[in-house]
Amino acid sequence: MDILRTLAHELVHYSQHQRLGKKMPDSAGRTGSPYENEAHAKAGVIMRHFQNRYPEFFSAETVAEDGESVNAQYGDQTPLGPE
Repeated sequence: MDILRTLAHELVHYSQHQRLGKKMPDSAGRTGSPYENEAHAKAGVIMRHFQNRYPEFFSAETVAEDGESVNAQYGDQTPLGPE
């Protein structure tokens, strides 16, 4: 899920570059900038859509590379549901 959220975030940045090009300031990637905040927000929305479409990825017992379940390592990460 982290990889998908990161990909969504970076695709928003790609869209920003396509839309604004050289108009983007050098500070666009700084924490708290409007560009960075937009990328975080839109990536979150994309992931909510993904969760609605594929809920099994958010509630399934996932196994880490060492064979231990993610739930055993970090506890139940099942989303609380719709707001």
